[in-house]
Amino acid sequence: MRVPGVLVQVSRRFSSASRSRTTYCSGEPSAAKREQPGDDVTSWLMEHEAGLTDDEMVHQLSLLLGAGAEPLRNLIGNTLHRILTRDRGAYQDVRDAVNDTLWKNPPIANFAAHYPAEDRRFAGRQVRAGELMLVGFAAANAGMARTEGHHTGNRASLAWSAGPHACPSQRPATGITVTAVENLLGRLPDVELAVPEPLLTWRPGPFHRALNALPVRFGAVQAMEGPTVPLPPQRTTARVEHSAERHSADRHGAGGPGKWSQFLAWLRK
Repeated sequence: MRVPGVLVQVSRRFSSASRSRTTYCSGEPSAAKREQPGDDVTSWLMEHEAGLTDDEMVHQLSLLLGAGAEPLRNLIGNTLHRILTRDRGAYQDVRDAVNDTLWKNPPIANFAAHYPAEDRRFAGRQVRAGELMLVGFAAANAGMARTEGHHTGNRASLAWSAGPHACPSQRPATGITVTAVENLLGRLPDVELAVPEPLLTWRPGPFHRALNALPVRFGAVQAMEGPTVPLPPQRTTARVEHSAERHSADRHGAGGPGKWSQFLAWLRK
């Protein structure tokens, strides 16, 4: 299905300038880590058996930053924004808030590059062969769902893309986001926006959907005592056979819902 306005054209001048800057920023740490490796992602990539070249390292780091770290940070921030600007009883749990965020404020608004093989017209515009076209996930979601109620429990948004090139990090990214938001709300149960919502501004750019800042206020909390204990390696669990149990594991993760989600469920009893 083609949705008018879903594809966004990006000028070649902008694309070239952005790529050059990203290449420079990614190449600097690569060169430094060749000389002095450390306990970090760049050094780990260099130690991989694939034996990545400097050029491959630059592209891999650019991918991790642009399509990994940045979208995850935006998803956490956008989910908090969604929760803090809605009634606390609007969601069954934090995972529902994440799902609603993926519909309304996906962390990547436009991506998934396509290059037409020949000149053609699309949505009333002339597109030249080889011209970069980006799929507008946010626009596609808006076209697929017109009402607020449509999003409740519906995980069919295109925020993760679809098909063989869909985002491979959907489950871990969702789990990280749910864990981060659960922990924040558990530690700061009275957190609220420090400014009226209309004063919040969104960062300009063709790719990411992210706030410039999310000012909040909350009551004083007691500092956590003792060193932070690293999480143990995740163990492989047996495949769940019953569909109901599989749905529950999918919905809440292996550890079940967090304290905040449990509290919301208790309120509805």
